[in-house]
Amino acid sequence: MKLLRYKIIYVFLILLSIVTINEIAAHKNFNETITFVDPFGKFSIDYPSDWEAIAPGHRFEEGNLDLIIQKPDRQQGYIEIRHEEIPTKIIQSDEETKLFPLNNKSLEIILPSSFKDYVSKIGLQNVRQIEEFNYDRYLISDMNTGSIVYSFEKDRKIFYGLYILAKNDNNIIYISYTSSTNYFYKNLWQVEEMINTLEFKL
Repeated sequence: MKLLRYKIIYVFLILLSIVTINEIAAHKNFNETITFVDPFGKFSIDYPSDWEAIAPGHRFEEGNLDLIIQKPDRQQGYIEIRHEEIPTKIIQSDEETKLFPLNNKSLEIILPSSFKDYVSKIGLQNVRQIEEFNYDRYLISDMNTGSIVYSFEKDRKIFYGLYILAKNDNNIIYISYTSSTNYFYKNLWQVEEMINTLEFKL
């Protein structure tokens, strides 16, 4: 009887050791970061190893994107990053033809219009603002930045989204983070840590 008791305790200690080792390994793996460097040299970003980066070269259903970073279960969160150069518009006049830059518009004008276009382009349904437009929450490569948190409906489920627009005189960066309501704020701290490491060379 005494021997059986020792065997049970021994087995319990072994199982406890295995669980502890697995937890330490999982925690270590969770804290590891990977640096993605854009093959075109435009930007770099650090992301946790429990996320996956899908680089250019893939065919993105969402359109012309530079990078997608996502959880293995996409509903737990995915980030899209896209860069565009600000075009110039040629204005014809009787006196001369000149280039009029479209970079003098403020974020307060560009962001609401850009967000509206984004919603329309990907066909989001029942969009509602959760937080107002914010213009000092994020800093990306010293660029002026605006953001909005919103909700939308898809397949009878509610999702949350974060839409960020960063701008300087010649470039606009679009960043969106989307997830199910259960994971949006749970994973938001990781998303914001990734955004803080985002560096553009434009």
